Amino acid sequence: MASFSILVTGSPFQSGAHQSALRFAEAACLLGNSIEAVFFYGEAVLVANKLIQPIESTSKQQANLTQSWLALSIQQKIPLMACISTAIRRGIVDDDEVGSNDNITQPNLAEGFILAGLGELAEMTASSNKLIEFGG
Repeated sequence: MASFSILVTGSPFQSGAHQSALRFAEAACLLGNSIEAVFFYGEAVLVANKLIQPIESTSKQQANLTQSWLALSIQQKIPLMACISTAIRRGIVDDDEVGSNDNITQPNLAEGFILAGLGELAEMTASSNKLIEFGG
């Protein structure tokens, strides 16, 4: 069976990248393949913001995407990595990053996600058979 790394770069608000990546990951796991990790880069990190409020239909969709990623992560033991530099630029921080920004007093990284650097992306890519990118 194959081992995949998934890179998501599309916005959860303006593309179908997250939905496509989720469907791919679910299907791959059902077929007995494994997912090494999912790495969110650029606008894709917005899915890791636990403060997103579902007001409009796209926001509701985003909130459901966050929960869908978390459910897949728990079920299949797949790490969900948000690029630390693009997340911080978009105001998404964890406990470790709160102290480094005077304007942010509480972490807002969604449950189940971790902040990771490009080194982790390289490691997950090297330890899998294929890297699949979902952009938008």
